[in-house]
Amino acid sequence: MTGNTVSGNDFAGINVQTGPTGTLVADNVAANNGSNGIDVRSASTTITRNTAYANGGRGIFAVAGVTDGGGNRAFSNAGPVQCSPTIVCSS
Repeated sequence: MTGNTVSGNDFAGINVQTGPTGTLVADNVAANNGSNGIDVRSASTTITRNTAYANGGRGIFAVAGVTDGGGNRAFSNAGPVQCSPTIVCSS
């Protein structure tokens, strides 16, 4: 899942459920979605160089075990924190 722009969804902009393996979520923009901008539930996913802003939850939510590939940005999201503790986001 790379190079997408997702906006205006009722729920998460990008959603990776449990089950998929080896997923790469990179170079995406998630904005103005009703829940998390990017929501990753599969621990074998790598998240890198994404931007998430103005979403109804966190910018990026990821379960433990997800690989932080770096370069992620999140700002102006409604959640109390912009990204999950395992993902580092600049603003």
